Amino acid sequence: MTDKCMTVHQHETAIELGGQTSPNLLLQILGVVIFGALVAAGKKATMDLGISGHSALLWLSVMVAGRALIQREGVGFALGVSTALWGIPAGFNHSLLHNIGLYGSTGIVLDLAARSSLLDLRRPLGAMIAGALAHMVKFVFIIGKASVSATAKRFVLAGIAQSAILHLIFGISAGLIGYGIWRLLKPRQHRPENISG
Repeated sequence: MTDKCMTVHQHETAIELGGQTSPNLLLQILGVVIFGALVAAGKKATMDLGISGHSALLWLSVMVAGRALIQREGVGFALGVSTALWGIPAGFNHSLLHNIGLYGSTGIVLDLAARSSLLDLRRPLGAMIAGALAHMVKFVFIIGKASVSATAKRFVLAGIAQSAILHLIFGISAGLIGYGIWRLLKPRQHRPENISG
């Protein structure tokens, strides 16, 4: 086999959710639906430990992995919307619009990170930074909404600072876990056998 034939054969056998090797839109949509369900399940399965932001270890890590695996513009936002929709049968506490805003904005941050070569979600440091940024955007969303509601009176500056630090730490951790999940799920490149002709 020539090198050109081996390369073509390699591309035919590689299963990739990214748009470069096999732009299979249906498979990508299915991935968004499945990962959205997993994110919602992770969020719902989290036990309330009284530690601000700890649920990110289960839901944000899956979202980071899904966005790293599905290489298409806007998939982060689509994962956020999918999560919000799955939140209806999962019994999320907030309205659909609230959840689309919350998880959609988190997904947009992951989309922006995926566009940057410095914040590549398929590298540990990029995934950790993107996880931290995404979780901080979620935190700001929650604080912003709370500041215009009656529950704002419960917030104390020291409590907000501690909560922000915890969100940052859990965001970094979720990014790293998401990177690990991506490493387990990423398509394997098949090395062509060296055939002497």
